[in-house]
Amino acid sequence: MTNNPSKLYIAGMGMITPVGWNVAMTAASVNAGICAYEASSFYDQEGQAITMAAVPAAVFYESDAQIDEGDWYSELHDHIIKMAIIAVREACAGQPIRQPVPLIIGMPDLLPNVEHISASSLISNLVNNCLPWLDSRLCRTINSGRAAGMEAVDIAFRDLYDSPNDFMLVGGSDSFRNYTRLRPLGAADRLSVIGSADSFAPGEAAGFLLLTRRPEL
Repeated sequence: MTNNPSKLYIAGMGMITPVGWNVAMTAASVNAGICAYEASSFYDQEGQAITMAAVPAAVFYESDAQIDEGDWYSELHDHIIKMAIIAVREACAGQPIRQPVPLIIGMPDLLPNVEHISASSLISNLVNNCLPWLDSRLCRTINSGRAAGMEAVDIAFRDLYDSPNDFMLVGGSDSFRNYTRLRPLGAADRLSVIGSADSFAPGEAAGFLLLTRRPEL
């Protein structure tokens, strides 16, 4: 990150995870040591069930989001979009937002033969379901995987002090519930299955921070 003496403050947070439908529920579950790992309906090349951490299906079935599915739509897209909408709404609700907020979304690395949601589909669905907080002209994405969140915060440090906006929203939404996302992990023996030693349980979640340069907000 750049050397910048400026300070940013968290005005709002939004989160949905396998152990919580919002920030408070997730924090309580983590503090209580609740784990959402379970054998999934996805299997590795040896036919073993992959241990994953999924957001409860009811979250997606009961969502009131109005989704423009476009030409290419899958469970992966549905989960990423709806989780993002839920988390953005939580982060912005009840805040004194008087104009659309600039948004930076961290996205996965673009890899060959891996299904990715298009930035335009994610942004358009977010804007349509999160009015009046968002405007597509103020939204951008960073395709740098795990580093994207830190890059987004770094951009917020620079841009918020040169902007008339009081707020900036940064975050991301991602899911591994897709075989094109799981196969590279399987090839590297990283999937959590019986007998795996160096592995992790793929999951899904979304999280957004509403940042401001004004501590009174």
